[in-house]
Amino acid sequence: MKYIRSFAMIFMLCGFTSILFAQEKGIKILQLDPPHSGITFSKAMPVEKETIQVRVKLANDTQKEVKGVVVRFYQEEKGSSRSLLIGEQKVNFSAESEPVSIEQKWTTSENGFYIVRVLLDPDNRVSGASKEKSMEREIPVLAKDLTFHFWRAPQWMKYPTVVMTKKEDIPYWQNRGVVPGRWAWGYAAGKMKWTEKNFVDSWTQYVKDKWPAICIDEFGGGTRQIDIDMRNALIATKKAEPDLLLTIWVTSLADPVKEAFQEAADLVMVERYITSFTGYRGFTTQWEKAVELGIAHKTILTLGLGRWVTHEQELISQIEYIKKLLPQVPGLGFFSTAEDHLNQAIDRAIYDYFLKPVVWIEKSEKDTVTIINTGGMDAKNVEVVFGKGAIKQRVPLIKVNSRTTLKMPAGYSDTTITKSDRYTVLD
Repeated sequence: MKYIRSFAMIFMLCGFTSILFAQEKGIKILQLDPPHSGITFSKAMPVEKETIQVRVKLANDTQKEVKGVVVRFYQEEKGSSRSLLIGEQKVNFSAESEPVSIEQKWTTSENGFYIVRVLLDPDNRVSGASKEKSMEREIPVLAKDLTFHFWRAPQWMKYPTVVMTKKEDIPYWQNRGVVPGRWAWGYAAGKMKWTEKNFVDSWTQYVKDKWPAICIDEFGGGTRQIDIDMRNALIATKKAEPDLLLTIWVTSLADPVKEAFQEAADLVMVERYITSFTGYRGFTTQWEKAVELGIAHKTILTLGLGRWVTHEQELISQIEYIKKLLPQVPGLGFFSTAEDHLNQAIDRAIYDYFLKPVVWIEKSEKDTVTIINTGGMDAKNVEVVFGKGAIKQRVPLIKVNSRTTLKMPAGYSDTTITKSDRYTVLD
């Protein structure tokens, strides 16, 4: 693949972005994802060097046969003017053909925010990644897998990866590379005297309805019969349907049912529904238990919306606590529904505190200062300021989950990191 120079960026947006150039008649890219773009992906948040599919659907409204329409796919790192050709395909249309769906394999580059552009070239005359007759979409490419699980999410939200939804919305979310999940009975079924078999029958039936995931509401952690039945049922369900994604809400992590978490659960969502800092300690104790049980890699903390977190200030306060004290948590869950203003704040918080690089001063000693990056992407050109700004030092690269230690200039003790759009700074 070769590098080519493209035209200057027309639009710069945070999150997903799209450009659609209207044509009165011709071959068009259909708007498959109305809130965002006509370009969709097989995985909403791929990691670096991962192979996914880029999808578009084309329509011919010329009422004529059109052959050999060239469709080119490009990637461009956000903020760069250099585009890389991912691949190209030729598509034929009859005069009365139905819309044509095409997929292009894409192996992602190093982590960062990328613009994927699809260019239509019916006459095979356009050179380079021209924005004329093209559509584009931004996608985050991460250094590590992250999960953002939602009880409910409006389709305009940018960053869900798993959403509990309605059956008719399965195709929409799957087309975006988001996993749709079906609510499933949990602990409350004890009132109906459910047995292990009842749980297995209930959970496995959703495979017949083409559900890729279920969201079990919820697991207890005690030694009552229902706890043991649910533990055994989850293990049996995973054996019977290994491809069914099993996501479970849990009130607390506990030893009596740990085998269910370890052997069968694909995602464990610890419920921490609190309204203020007085409950933050529970984040720490539950995460420490996840580490002890060996399930930290598939455990996320779930925040309560609605009557718990009601405004952006409390949302950010909880997230900053998690990012600074529990930086290895691989995502977040969100329980209940929220007003639009809070959903917008959640999108921004995911972008700022999980996708972007997140840097902060972990340790400051007499002669040295240590800076850590706990975000989803490598931090580049981080500016460190000593004292009142008399001395500045630029750190070229701090990789995800890595630290860099700088020598403190003689006579200086105060150190700060300059805020930037390229990374988030935790105080």
